[in-house]
Amino acid sequence: MPENEKSFAGSSLITFLSSLEKSELREFDKFIHSPFHNNRSDVSRYFDVLKKFHPQFTGSEFSKQHIFSLLYPGTSYKDDVLRRLSSNLLKAGEEFGAYITFRKDKFAYNKSLSAYYLSKSSQKLLARQINKTESDLLASPCRDAAFFLNMSFLEEYRRLGSVRKDSSGRKIDVQDQIDSTWKFAAITLFRLYKTASEHSRQFDTAYNLNNLELLFGLIERTGFMGSKALEIWYLVMKLQSNPDDNTFHRLKKTITANSNLFEPVEGFIIYVSLLGYCYEKNILPSENFHVEEYEIIREMLAGGLLIQDNVFHPEWFIYAVITSLRAGKMKFAGELLSDYAKLLPPGDSDNVLEHAFAEIEIEKGNYNKALKHLAVSKYNNIAEKLRAKHMYLKIYYEQGLSEQFFYSIDSFKHLIKNEVSLSKGTKQLRENFIKYAVKLFRIKLNESAEDPGAVKKEILKTPIMGNKWLLKKADELLSKHPAAKVSRGKHIPRKN
Repeated sequence: MPENEKSFAGSSLITFLSSLEKSELREFDKFIHSPFHNNRSDVSRYFDVLKKFHPQFTGSEFSKQHIFSLLYPGTSYKDDVLRRLSSNLLKAGEEFGAYITFRKDKFAYNKSLSAYYLSKSSQKLLARQINKTESDLLASPCRDAAFFLNMSFLEEYRRLGSVRKDSSGRKIDVQDQIDSTWKFAAITLFRLYKTASEHSRQFDTAYNLNNLELLFGLIERTGFMGSKALEIWYLVMKLQSNPDDNTFHRLKKTITANSNLFEPVEGFIIYVSLLGYCYEKNILPSENFHVEEYEIIREMLAGGLLIQDNVFHPEWFIYAVITSLRAGKMKFAGELLSDYAKLLPPGDSDNVLEHAFAEIEIEKGNYNKALKHLAVSKYNNIAEKLRAKHMYLKIYYEQGLSEQFFYSIDSFKHLIKNEVSLSKGTKQLRENFIKYAVKLFRIKLNESAEDPGAVKKEILKTPIMGNKWLLKKADELLSKHPAAKVSRGKHIPRKN
């Protein structure tokens, strides 16, 4: 393809047309042929020619010269004419995109209609429209930042309309607008501070967070202005900046009772904050937040937050299964497989299900069955590879298969060392798991005289991903090890 044709195929117009679904293309067809939206017949004819190449826009006939000849038979090619048509068609396309987005937003429509009545000084119609729009807003349980911003807009129109009736402004009350604006600003600031805090931690980016404590104090003194949504975002940011169990449980209880205050995307963000806290606690051997983590996952599933467009994302599905197993909820893990497996993406479902079944069989102690599930799995990403390495290591440990176990250890170490997507901290958590799995396995094989009680004490002081399994294995060794009698009875000094 000549360079100018490549440029045409990659132009903004073709990119826009390619992005349209078939149903959207049909709607755009109506739009571009409507005299109200487009009064240039040559632009609509240009679209009629181009739409035949949708969605790939390729082939021997897809060239500037051929398209021009269809539009203007018997006329020599003029590039400037085609450029002008492309520009006008793209402008119409962008207007279409803005229009369909506007049409889907009920409040945007009502707000624009209110602005129209305000511009016409139609006081009666303006008041009716504002009241209707306000009723629609209040009828929804949602009380996120957008809700308070929208209420502030309505109060602004109501105030401007009142000024035209009473220029003195004597009867105007702006308190509602002040309150709505405060709530919108506070929630929005908490959301932005949360993002900034996460970026600072993940990407070593410097942000000025000095005013966060001032915001905390201000919101605390107002009693959260009577807004549960504001209280929840306050708790989210408190949990992120000064994490503690009381804040976690308070946030968990409050969002559970008020989850309907948020749109799904915002609710998802809040629940993920709770899961993040559970993760941080669970890598500490002395802590166990698996039940809390399971309860959060159940709430997210019940609230439709884990399924989007009738699709259950593979990593969230397997995470839900594993979380259930770690919390001792085998029945729920089975229900996930029976009730939601059909919602997994076709290309990923087999792999995800095999991993899920393998995890369940390991939990049941059916290690040969687990190996069969892992044997047919393919590993499409680092998460699946790491998960499989963990499972193989556990299976070979349980079966006492020395050669396979140490081969799995070497393979696991190699994967961690060479995977650039893993952070240094994440690598360390997994390396710690490997280190203590080896220690315990050597004791199990009688290749090491190390006291399993001493190893357990080391584990209890070390952040580890998978520590609960290690502690269980240490306890099993202690129950069979002579040193276990010491821990149950009087301390006997060891001889040198």
